[in-house]
Amino acid sequence: MRISLATLSVDEQKNFLDYLNAGLRRRMRSNSGQAEFTDDGRHVVTQAGPFPTPAGEVDLIWQFERPADASVPNIDVRPIDPEAKEEDWLSAVEAFLDEVRTSATSRNLQTFFYRHLFLYEGFNLRGEFWLPGFRLAPALPDDNVDRNKIVFHEERAIYIDHEVQAIDKDHSTLLAGEVAYRLAARLCLLLDVGLYPPESDLRWVQIRETSEAPWTCQRHPLGFIDGRPVPDRMPRRGSECHLGEFRGQLGKERTGFSTWLECPEELPLILGRIETVGAQLRDAFDACARLYQVATTGRRAFPSVGLTYRVAAVDALAQASRMKFQDFVRAHVPSIKGGDAFLNHLYWPVRSGHIHGGRFPLGDYNPGMPDLTDPRLLERSNLSYDGYSVTRSAIIEWVKRVFL
Repeated sequence: MRISLATLSVDEQKNFLDYLNAGLRRRMRSNSGQAEFTDDGRHVVTQAGPFPTPAGEVDLIWQFERPADASVPNIDVRPIDPEAKEEDWLSAVEAFLDEVRTSATSRNLQTFFYRHLFLYEGFNLRGEFWLPGFRLAPALPDDNVDRNKIVFHEERAIYIDHEVQAIDKDHSTLLAGEVAYRLAARLCLLLDVGLYPPESDLRWVQIRETSEAPWTCQRHPLGFIDGRPVPDRMPRRGSECHLGEFRGQLGKERTGFSTWLECPEELPLILGRIETVGAQLRDAFDACARLYQVATTGRRAFPSVGLTYRVAAVDALAQASRMKFQDFVRAHVPSIKGGDAFLNHLYWPVRSGHIHGGRFPLGDYNPGMPDLTDPRLLERSNLSYDGYSVTRSAIIEWVKRVFL
């Protein structure tokens, strides 16, 4: 049996496949599958399992091929047993496909709630924030209360709570993960903080039973549990944490010393407008944000990676604006320390030298004690600070011009 999808657009074909897969998950008590590429580049997907019919279960194979243009022109259905009679399964499959077509056309969806955990190093978030489409909140609201103990590299945990519209639970899990990771990258850029998902590794930690006991090393699993029941819906405002207050302005240097992670006043407006400006600008921002996330999470282990990916983040916006990196920065930053020579140094010896030549301009592989008589120490420090300053300034100015 062949099901033709040739008259549908690629997006309509994908929608049909989503509903088809959801329907098969409901009907088949078990299944197996495989995917492979043929020598001519076609993507072949096969699922097999018992399909219920009025006469009993019949083991069927569902297969489609996706050529290089990403379309799915046909879906083939056949029994595993070549001796199986067509009248035992064909009418049941046709009725099932009619249901799939109806659901795909009407786009019947359900609402699912998700809570995603992300970690970062720094100060705790000051309260919960209700932002366009999601809630951002500290997992432990009181994690920052000891003012006599200020540690700059403590790991913190935050939640991104949101809802998704999906066909079923499996489909919602896929969509929710995409949404949460996209939001996390955007927050990395706008809050200048390195968010990363929790890991499940076993790591060495230092432990001692009492203050007088000697330190010992033990290997423990990484993880985070706040001890509270996981909600199945969006919490009420202020029920889990006090409401936060937007403070300061995006890109402005903070005055005074704060032991909190703050959300700037423009954050809700920017996040809302990202979804309305059109696909080209939204994709450019998200590409920049993802590269910026790599920079903020990777810089502690490899400072040169952090600087390189900041330059790459700016370059993503420059390419979307059809400009060269240097021209883009000059157009968005009024005063650049070092001028064109510094911008050329960032783009060629730093970015290209690292990516294409394996160079680490910030001395990642010279971890010994600093030698104050070595001028490279100050040169690297200035390169790191000035590189961060000019790249972030260019990105933030572009964000303000586009979204504010």
